[in-house]
Parts: sequence; structure tokens; C-alpha cells
Amino acid sequence: MDATQPDNEALDDLLVGAHKIKKFLKSLGMPESTDPYYLKNKKKWPIGKSGDGQSATLIASKRRLVRYAQKMAAPQPQKIDAT
Repeated sequence: MDATQPDNEALDDLLVGAHKIKKFLKSLGMPESTDPYYLKNKKKWPIGKSGDGQSATLIASKRRLVRYAQKMAAPQPQKIDAT
């Protein structure tokens, strides 16, 4: 690939803005009330910011969001106490 040409796959993977992130999360089965800002700050989802201060925009990778959602939905192994 030419270094001056953008990677279309990477561009298709990027979600820019809380509205687009929320719409994508809803497509994964999250409820309508899902708040990307809350997930970023409190739940440690792979959602970042594109800058500092008031003008910052939320950004996220579709691939990383799907991977994280699958990890959260997977059954967790049970610890067995042998005492």
C-alpha cells in the first residue's frame, strides 16, 4: 500500500462522535439509554477522546468495541473453594 493513501479498512473501523458510537452500540444490542460518555468514564470501555477540553470528540474502533462487548458477555469461570 502507498504510504500517502489512507487505509480504507481503518477508516471504516473508526467511529467519531458520541452519536455514532451510541448507534453502533445499539446495533450490538445495547439499550437505547446507553451513554457513551458514561461507558468511557466509569466502565472502562475502549472509547477515547480526540482532543482536550470542551471541544474534544469521542472516538472508538468498531473492532475494539465488539471485542470488549464479547469479553463482557462471555461466561466468567467460577472459582471453587476447596475448603
